[in-house]
Amino acid sequence: MTDYELREKNVYVGKNVAIDQFVIFNTDQGVIIIDDCAHVYPFSYIEGPCYIGAHTEIKSHSQIRKNTSIGHHCKIGGEVSGSIFQPYTNKAHHGFVGDSYIGSWVNLGAGTTTSNLKNTYGPVRIEYSGEKIDTGMQFLGCIIGDYVKTAINTSIYTGKIIGVYAQLFGCVTENIGSFVMDTHEGKKVFELESAIRAQKRSFERRGIEQKEEDIEFLKRVFEETKDERSFISV
Repeated sequence: MTDYELREKNVYVGKNVAIDQFVIFNTDQGVIIIDDCAHVYPFSYIEGPCYIGAHTEIKSHSQIRKNTSIGHHCKIGGEVSGSIFQPYTNKAHHGFVGDSYIGSWVNLGAGTTTSNLKNTYGPVRIEYSGEKIDTGMQFLGCIIGDYVKTAINTSIYTGKIIGVYAQLFGCVTENIGSFVMDTHEGKKVFELESAIRAQKRSFERRGIEQKEEDIEFLKRVFEETKDERSFISV
């Protein structure tokens, strides 16, 4: 278990943490924990309560607002508020992610932004299994599955659910199923073989070996989510 050092009031850091100049910590509402080997670049603002995982980079001019948890080996830039990022996910550029859940191995292209508030200020409804569910929440961004990739300047409407290995661009106004590519020519299937190759490349960039169980996991998810792609003609 990591022994944390008290760097300043309510700011706890692990081993080999780099905090550059002109970083502002606001702990008025909660503590900030920064784990081993993380790096916070200059001119960043971090608001507690907040957790930043090991080997994660907080890029220059970032705004990390309260109730945010960022897993290990992430790269985070722009503005983040009230969100969870699982490990090995990148949001390295400008754009806003608020009140959202982001899975592992996700890459959000520059300018990707989530809406977390309706124009009416009413409760956000999500669509799941063909039903619309009132969450009772005024603020709710999106739920993004593992391995999702977004193009630059992607905008995601409030309360949308994005499946595993979906590929997004433009303005996302509806849920996107697993292994679905949203393109200028309509929705297409992101084939399993392509997903396996992309997973291997992603792992190699991080020095991780793709194992048979990783491939089998993708195969199983692809099979179990086939109904999400049944509307696409091959």
